[in-house]
Amino acid sequence: MALPPDQVVVGVDLGMTYTGVAICSPDSIEHDSRIVPSVIQQWPGCSDSVASKVPTLVAYRAGAFSIHSWGFECPPIEEVGLAMSVKGLFKFLLDENRLEHMNQLNPLYQEKIANVKGWFKDFLTALHDYIAAYLEDVWHVDWNSTKVEYIFSLPTLWKDDDTLIQSFDAVVKLAFKPGENRSVAIGMTEGEACAIYTAKRIDHKYEKGDSLIVCDAGGGTTDICALKVENIDGETVELVKLDEPQVAEAGSVQIDQAFEEKVGEQLGALEQQHAIPKYAAHFLAKGREFQDIKTSFGGPNANVQSIYYFRVPGLPDSSATRIHLTRDELKAMFDEEMGKIFEFIDLELEELERNGLGLTVSHFILSGGLGSSAYVQREIKARYEQRGMTVLADTDPQEPPVAVCKGLVLDRMQRICYGTSVLRTRCCRASYGILQDEKYKKDKHEEQTPFKCPFNGKSYVPNRIYWIISKGKTINEDTPIKHKIRRRIGLEDSSNGWEDIVVISKFHPDCLPQYLDQGDSRPVCRLLSNLGQGSQAPGPPGVTTKRKSLIGKKYLQVDYELLVYFEQESLRFEVRVIGEEQGESKTVKAEWIFEDGQLAHGTREGQLQKSLPIA
Repeated sequence: MALPPDQVVVGVDLGMTYTGVAICSPDSIEHDSRIVPSVIQQWPGCSDSVASKVPTLVAYRAGAFSIHSWGFECPPIEEVGLAMSVKGLFKFLLDENRLEHMNQLNPLYQEKIANVKGWFKDFLTALHDYIAAYLEDVWHVDWNSTKVEYIFSLPTLWKDDDTLIQSFDAVVKLAFKPGENRSVAIGMTEGEACAIYTAKRIDHKYEKGDSLIVCDAGGGTTDICALKVENIDGETVELVKLDEPQVAEAGSVQIDQAFEEKVGEQLGALEQQHAIPKYAAHFLAKGREFQDIKTSFGGPNANVQSIYYFRVPGLPDSSATRIHLTRDELKAMFDEEMGKIFEFIDLELEELERNGLGLTVSHFILSGGLGSSAYVQREIKARYEQRGMTVLADTDPQEPPVAVCKGLVLDRMQRICYGTSVLRTRCCRASYGILQDEKYKKDKHEEQTPFKCPFNGKSYVPNRIYWIISKGKTINEDTPIKHKIRRRIGLEDSSNGWEDIVVISKFHPDCLPQYLDQGDSRPVCRLLSNLGQGSQAPGPPGVTTKRKSLIGKKYLQVDYELLVYFEQESLRFEVRVIGEEQGESKTVKAEWIFEDGQLAHGTREGQLQKSLPIA
């Protein structure tokens, strides 16, 4: 019997139409060997031998409180009965403004946000239960000993919306239930994850210093991410972002909608002679016949007939009742989306050239579900190869759609195995600061209550926030942000030490609170530090013995630094006494934005220590 792995990383890409799951374990990676995530390809209800993704669908029966089926087990849309409902395309409806707009467009579609969150929860719960069983059966995971990390991609469309990020985080954690040996995190954006996978997948067909555009054309959106190759060393690749990921609402779902509108026009002409089934146009747009034609369009195995015919469910089959679509009309539907994608990409290239002092993009990497279309690949190559770019697209139709979930795993695995992430920068989603005492000034602190320091006799205002990291700031891996602090402690307190409070705010950087009792500021973690035994002896660097007067009581003035590092979707805070390291410093973690008040373990030179939670 195979031994359970010590650690497993699971990347989940919740897509508009399909969801992908990639898995890898550090235990399976030998030194200097290639990291190759595997994708779940066997799904409940799938009639095909393999399927790299599962449909983002959940089905309900009337009057039932639990789901009837999910994924491939949901009935085809043309077979859905009156007592059943299949829910799909709900990914972006977590945005209440978008949901309201959808309700206004379609009077028959009147859904509440509670319903949408229920679909999310039910689908993700079913997905979690299947992944957990798969990890046990295939990866031999022991839930008592194996550390499992679930990492979800963040829709690029939501990257600047704290409310949506928190709603998504809440529903994900409700279904995946983080706990002992099991963590759940919202990771990088879909555009960033796709960029990481494709940059690793193309086997270093670029050099250090090259600039890349990665385009992830998917179901509901198209993401682009501009990157520069910082370093290549064996199996490790290091990238830095040239710009924040951008997103446009262009994708294969819009082609479905265009076809549905076309069908609706023709069905309108048939209404005088026939009773048209409810949702007939939607059934045809989501049916396998049109989806197969759309997927193969422009490829070597495509149906090249000039007119496609579709039978309307519930109507007698004749030439007079069939829906027809010409090849030119289908091409126009593709070209409508390609036009939006071209405009989107061209604007980003112009921005890079303008802000990058003549920066030239050498490689264009295409991925995603729509990006796997032979027609889309041909159009992209025709447009951008003539501009001097090398256009790279995966010829394996199974690979581009799973780029995001594999990218999540690749970045984390490279960090675990080789000590460096693929994407060496992160954009902070909140502001972080440290509480300090501020010297009291009457005209400045009219609304604050001062206190007198027992050591030097001066007046100070407590809980002044000094912001170290601003929301939106890009942080580089392994390059700490440093903040100098001066603190006074009694000689008798030198062994017991002191604590520093780290606080968080999600306000705009221009409107950050100045004191702890203002705005949305709240403590996120505390760091306990001390100087160690005997540190009050004269001469330790950064520690000075002081007294208020010749006959005053002695105290210690400690000058130290707070260092902030970024780690996998978290920040690590470390206290170091300036000069030679003295006594004990402590490292704790605070999540970027979803901190719930619990502190992680901290390490110093291999010694594990547990931090205390905030009261």
